[in-house]
Amino acid sequence: MKRVLALAAALLLVCSPFCLADGFRHPVPEIEEFALASPIPYTLFSADLTRAVVATRECRQVPLAELAASEVRIAGMRIDPRTFSETRENYYNDIQLLDVASGKLRTVAGLPGEPRIKFLTWSPGGRYLCFTQNEDNRVELWRVDATAAAPVAECMTPYCVNTIFGTPFVFLDEEHILFKAVPQTSRKEPVPGIATSSIVQEVTGEKKSIRTYQDLMQCPADEEMYDYCCNSILTVLGPEGTRALGPAAIYRSYDVSPD
Repeated sequence: MKRVLALAAALLLVCSPFCLADGFRHPVPEIEEFALASPIPYTLFSADLTRAVVATRECRQVPLAELAASEVRIAGMRIDPRTFSETRENYYNDIQLLDVASGKLRTVAGLPGEPRIKFLTWSPGGRYLCFTQNEDNRVELWRVDATAAAPVAECMTPYCVNTIFGTPFVFLDEEHILFKAVPQTSRKEPVPGIATSSIVQEVTGEKKSIRTYQDLMQCPADEEMYDYCCNSILTVLGPEGTRALGPAAIYRSYDVSPD
């Protein structure tokens, strides 16, 4: 009797209308529609409240291809060493500019072919809107002149932006931006291989209650990968070009003085 019931259950699964041709089992349409629905658009106002950017994304879920992509799990983070950014993040797929007084939305031309937009930021005077764009091998810094009759997005710098650890860029004034640039020296990504030193764990004999942290660094190879991914150079971008403010280092945060 048990075998008959098991066979009947198997036939129900095979014949289920929710087992589609793509090989995945799907829930009832109502649940799937809710899970894959576009989230509420994100709105960010300029400092003077005269303009706003309305950002939308197609789905609240992270695409399966990005979840399956290779990543480095280190220091409690999950990092893509190709782009110097954290993985498993959601992006905006489109942006529009809103004129608050009239309520009219304007389309932004020139967006990347596959927009993966993050870190939307207005300049102090509200003229420019900046954001990062994730490509397959880099993160770029883009800017939109919101005062233009036909706003167009443009890539601002050939430097790859490091978006690990907090805010990757900030406006110094209306024309100058401070951002974390990936060092352009001929660095090579560390390759896991044979250990070059011993891994030592010390036990003191004391009983202690400790938290369980994931993906901790455990050997010198992990330290090398951490340094490779997290090193950046504080760089100023302006009409006159770019200039570095100091050596490459791991900057967790920074604050700009009022003057």
